[in-house]
Amino acid sequence: MTGDDLMVLADRLRWDRRRDPYRGRREYSQTARQVAEECARLVAEGSADLAVPMLRKAVDRITRALMYLDDSSGIIGDDLQELMDLYAKACAAALPNPVSLTGWLVKLECDGGGAAGRRAGTCRRPVDRRVRGP
Repeated sequence: MTGDDLMVLADRLRWDRRRDPYRGRREYSQTARQVAEECARLVAEGSADLAVPMLRKAVDRITRALMYLDDSSGIIGDDLQELMDLYAKACAAALPNPVSLTGWLVKLECDGGGAAGRRAGTCRRPVDRRVRGP
């Protein structure tokens, strides 16, 4: 899958707030899992630098979508957790700009909405060790 194909896949994670919050959750979750699978493959192949922006975009999109879609089953939240864990691994392999990463983590923690704000701690620990050094 090319970088453009991944961007199209991540674009499918947009959620229109005018949509019925109870419809399309399964399909949305399947798309999130496809993004996770493709990005995990990129990280395993040593192309984590391509996966980092994709995962960041996916986390942002899912975080926004959770404000408008019903996730009472927790499926989308689990997908978000998987993407955040994968983002932490990708950041450890291909360190993004530390200033940009820090600003994004603070924004996610403060403005990310319930689920993402609580899950941001998962991403923070592995990245901080890499930024600060051994």
